[in-house]
Amino acid sequence: MDFALTDQDVGNENKYKFAGRCAIISSILLVFGWAISIIYEIPATSKPSLLPIIFITSLIQIPCGAYPYYRFREYLNVNYDFHKIDNFVIPLIVIWITISVAGLAGYIYPGLELIFMIIWGLLGIISVVLMMIYSIILLQLQPSSKSLLKTYTYTMIGGCICCLVVFLIPVGFVMLAATDFMLGLILLKPKEEMQVDFV
Repeated sequence: MDFALTDQDVGNENKYKFAGRCAIISSILLVFGWAISIIYEIPATSKPSLLPIIFITSLIQIPCGAYPYYRFREYLNVNYDFHKIDNFVIPLIVIWITISVAGLAGYIYPGLELIFMIIWGLLGIISVVLMMIYSIILLQLQPSSKSLLKTYTYTMIGGCICCLVVFLIPVGFVMLAATDFMLGLILLKPKEEMQVDFV
C-alpha cells in the first residue's frame, strides 16, 4: 500500500535530522578511526600520541553511531507502521557498544589484549549475523525509485558477507561505514521522498 504525507508528517519531517547528521558523522569517524588504528598497529608508524586520537574518535563515534539506529526504528514505526526490526535494534546497539569498549580495553590492558580480541571477534560475528537478518527483514519494504533504502539494505548485506570472509573484512568495514552515511541521508530526507510499498 502507498503512504501519503499527512499534515502531522509535515510538522515532524525535521525530527530525524539530528539523527541523520549523527549517522553521517559516525560513518566518517568509523573510517578515520580504523585508519588511525591500523597506523598505530604498524611498528614503523606506531606512536603513543595516536592513542588519545583513537580513544576520542571512538568515544564520539559510539553515540553518533548508536543513536541513528534507535531513531530509524521510530522512523519506520511512525511513517510506515513497520515494526519488524524493532527487536533487533537494541541488541545490535548493545553489541556494538560492547565491541567498541572491548577494542579500547585492549589498548588500556595490553597484557589482556588477546582476551579482548576474542571477545571482539565473537561479538563481531554475532553482530554481523544479526545485521544480515535485520537487512533481510528490511527487504520486505519495497522503496520507490528515488529511495536510498534499497541501496542501504543491499550495501549492508554486502558488507556483512565481506566481514564473514576473512580477507574481505576491510572491504566489509568500508561498506558498513557507507551504510551509516546512507542512513544519515535517509533520515535527512522528508517522508515524501521515501515512499514505500508493502509486499
